[in-house]
Amino acid sequence: ASSASALLRLLLSQRWMVSPTLMRVKQSELLGCVRGTSAALVIGDLAINNRHRYRASIDLSSAWYEWTRLPFVYSVWAARRDVISRDQCLKLNELFHKATRAREALASYYPDELTISPQQSEGHVSEVMKYYLDSECIAGLEEFFKRASRAQIVPRGRYISARYNINPGV
Repeated sequence: ASSASALLRLLLSQRWMVSPTLMRVKQSELLGCVRGTSAALVIGDLAINNRHRYRASIDLSSAWYEWTRLPFVYSVWAARRDVISRDQCLKLNELFHKATRAREALASYYPDELTISPQQSEGHVSEVMKYYLDSECIAGLEEFFKRASRAQIVPRGRYISARYNINPGV
């Protein structure tokens, strides 16, 4: 399951104390399912382009923050030491830093695909998104895994945070 769907399931059951029936639908049918008492989890460009289409919407990461006062981490690049070589790590570092340096330009590269201005898109990738796991992000990850495993949304187990991260100096 994606991090967004796991977060939604956790918020529904533990924060809002509701247990709606959840089902998968094709992305092409997703927005058509939103009517009456039916809702949808919409992410990415589809969410951005339809944010004003419905009477109500909830930003899941904001709901998580209001509940825990911690950020929610949607994705992480990770590999075990025995799986990635030093050369591969250096190449990933190089690509990561090249992408972060170009993020504002990349955010406004496809203006016809988003219903927000290039400035809003650039602001999102430069001011809202974080690109490094700091102590607050790691605390958010740990809290999520603790709560989600207790709620049986993710497998029970010992989740440990990374001992090192991509080197910002490469």
